[in-house]
Amino acid sequence: MEKKKSYISSERTKKKIKDTFVRLYADNGTDSFSVSALCKECHIARSSFYLYYESKNALLDEIKWDLIEETREINNRISAELVRNPDTHLIKEIALNNFRFIKSSQAKYKVLMSPDGFTDFASLWCSEIQGEITRQLLSHSTSKKPQSIAVTVFSRALIGIYTDFIFGRTDMSEKELADYMIALLNYLVTKA
Repeated sequence: MEKKKSYISSERTKKKIKDTFVRLYADNGTDSFSVSALCKECHIARSSFYLYYESKNALLDEIKWDLIEETREINNRISAELVRNPDTHLIKEIALNNFRFIKSSQAKYKVLMSPDGFTDFASLWCSEIQGEITRQLLSHSTSKKPQSIAVTVFSRALIGIYTDFIFGRTDMSEKELADYMIALLNYLVTKA
């Protein structure tokens, strides 16, 4: 029981550090604040920060990999559902949940995709989206070439939709974006 309590406390502290880091980074960039300033904002000792992270860059790297892992999980859910049940109502629900996740992590995405963020994040993120969707759909397809083109077009369009959503470059609602995504998928699948 004590170990579980300690683990929960550690996870809360790490979350607080990450959330505060993202807020400070979004406001001013990573060079505008020190680890001491971050710790002061979090109401923790510097030693607590260094218990979890070697540096601010190590923290930013963990945030990057957290989002990549979450992207993998999202993609697994989308592609598995597409293969199991191509019912657009279920796919739309998954799409809406994905937009909600992205919205809840929007500040992290903005930080990582900003010019001061990790230059490799956007590339890794795009590869995860395209790779998993392609693997899942092509593994259940009888016609590889046309499906491959359709999947590539769909995944690249999805990346564009997600990116516009992250940076607020669209005035479409989450529901409208999900509808658009489903219409695009249906069009590509029927044309392939």
